[in-house]
Amino acid sequence: MKKKIIFGLALIAMVLSFTSCNKDNDEIVETNALVHTTWSYEKSNFNLQGNLKRWGSLQFQTNKDVVVTAGYEYQGEQDNFGNYHGAYNRNETSLHGIYEYKAPNLTITLNAEDGQPAKTLKYIVDEKAKTILPVSNANSSDEVVYRKK
Repeated sequence: MKKKIIFGLALIAMVLSFTSCNKDNDEIVETNALVHTTWSYEKSNFNLQGNLKRWGSLQFQTNKDVVVTAGYEYQGEQDNFGNYHGAYNRNETSLHGIYEYKAPNLTITLNAEDGQPAKTLKYIVDEKAKTILPVSNANSSDEVVYRKK
């Protein structure tokens, strides 16, 4: 009788250990170097017609969710004393999307919003240099370079 109880308890312990091992495997989530990081850029262009400042960021929240932010600020003509006159505009937009990262290629698909279709953006990530370059601007003199914060 004593052997049956010990055997039964051993069997129950074995079943519980198998279920806990299986549960651990289900919780494993693939991750990448971009998760929980923010990358940003800022560019300014000063001339006689005014000052144009542009900025943006890529905020990787999970292994697939990203928030893309872009903005600009324009101030009109500048006089000889450094004062701005004329037009002033400022705008900033944030869009949510999903991304796929297979080093070094990064593809971001922005969700369709306000009647706009979904948009796909392609980038090259250099983890060593901590930069992200848009593929379309990779050879441009006006390139946008996202840097890791």
